[in-house]
Amino acid sequence: MSTQNILVVDDDEEDFLIARDLLRDITGEPRYEALWARTPEEALAHMLPKSGEAPNHVLCLLDYRLGAVSGIEVLRQARTQGYSLPVFLLTGSSERSVDDEALAVGASDYLVKNEATPDLMARSIRYAVAQKKVEEELRVTAQALSDSRQREAEVGAAIQRTLLLRHGPAKVAPGLSLGVHITGAERVTGDYCDFLTFREQCFDVILGDVMGKGMSAALVGAAVKSQLQLAARRLTAEFQPFGRLPEPQEIVGALQAGLTPALTDLDCFVTLTYARFIRERNCLHYVDAGHPSILHWKAHEQEFVFLRGDNVPLGIIPDELYLEQSTTFEAGDVFVLYSDGLVEAQNEDGEEFGEQRLIAALDLTLSPQEQADGLCRQVNLWRNGKGDDLTCVVVRIEGSIKKPEQPALRKSREFRTDPAVLEDLRKVAEDFCSACAVPELADHVLLGLTEAASNIIRHAYAGRSDQRFRFEASAYADYLLFSLSDRGCPFVPGQVSDPAFDGTQDGGFGWFMIQSCFDEVTYFRDELGSNRLRLKINLNTPRK
Repeated sequence: MSTQNILVVDDDEEDFLIARDLLRDITGEPRYEALWARTPEEALAHMLPKSGEAPNHVLCLLDYRLGAVSGIEVLRQARTQGYSLPVFLLTGSSERSVDDEALAVGASDYLVKNEATPDLMARSIRYAVAQKKVEEELRVTAQALSDSRQREAEVGAAIQRTLLLRHGPAKVAPGLSLGVHITGAERVTGDYCDFLTFREQCFDVILGDVMGKGMSAALVGAAVKSQLQLAARRLTAEFQPFGRLPEPQEIVGALQAGLTPALTDLDCFVTLTYARFIRERNCLHYVDAGHPSILHWKAHEQEFVFLRGDNVPLGIIPDELYLEQSTTFEAGDVFVLYSDGLVEAQNEDGEEFGEQRLIAALDLTLSPQEQADGLCRQVNLWRNGKGDDLTCVVVRIEGSIKKPEQPALRKSREFRTDPAVLEDLRKVAEDFCSACAVPELADHVLLGLTEAASNIIRHAYAGRSDQRFRFEASAYADYLLFSLSDRGCPFVPGQVSDPAFDGTQDGGFGWFMIQSCFDEVTYFRDELGSNRLRLKINLNTPRK
């Protein structure tokens, strides 16, 4: 038969014995045993044991009067310090004021001493203990739900940081320098940021924001970003026969056509800024779909200008025609693209940071990265570290650049990863050298290319013959440039040891041979996951 302890706090021994006997007279399961605490200090010692220990009872019977200290005060101290078990206040009268006072400080019930019976005591204790058990189960469930939501928010925020908010590409167009600062809010939002590079002199920056917060906004943001990249790729392929790139307005228009039905069904809209920097023509083309305006510092005129468009956000008007605006720039100009979290950040008085403070906070003597960091730091101080995500991209136009050299001859082809194609590769490379009137370089080129392609077949694709790799060759005035690219297992040049010509170890000869055949060898993995090997051979370098 199980026994549960009941703490009886009473400074009168006779009253304690009466309470003890009442508890012992209760029939059925469980049985109850009385623990006696004579003073407030003893009571608190039972109620609030040492750290990590649980109280030694399931319920407390607390006398309303304990000498100079009332039971109400003892209960108040215990509750303040975290005591959560049921407490019955024992009184000598049934006054309503005592009842109200007891409940106000956290008593579960009160009992009049001369009216208490074993049956009444049993019902009250069992109800209070059962109620406490239910409350504890609800507390545990609520905590588990809170923890689950917190984990979901953390996962969502991680998804947003890695998939929606890019902290900048590995490289930008020549003549541009870039700074990117992203500060994540405590909650998940629909902010997203991306960068596209179509060719060396063309660099696109995209910032967007989905209406609303939470995982639903982040999911819509992910869909928008994915659809935008898909639209850009499809239009690029569509316009390739015409020798041009898709314009920002065409990409945004395709995005609008594909997303508007879904956004309408979701009762959602998306703001967007699409900005294309064309360095070879020193011009910016941009589409403003309801997003915060681009800030342009014009170095020659020594003035700030906000570049604004007239289009509404995506998903509001199904047949909206998105038109791009354009402006020119010079060396020293600075462009700031940002999320609404910067200009709409509010201080404790509800005042927004605004566009003019944005201008005042921009330190043009700093690097683009320092400028982006500094702007977000000023906004965080303004809003006392609270509020929405902050996304800020700063693009500075550097000094004049040379137009990229165009090859006099170019050849490209795709090959299967079958050793039998190596002969075809050698034939293509040999014909290219002959067309460039440098047949004397063919031996070096063929030897190095054959070794490089063999490594792709054997190592990058582990001998599989159903994959592909790409070959490109370009002829310039002073050099030939060859490129092999694949999507197989990457190669780490730094882990290749030097070959041992005395036969003491294997390995390293292939990479050594490739480097010996060409004047410059560069290997890297690009942003789209392709492994690229670039091989340069100078035309004016004497060969053995």
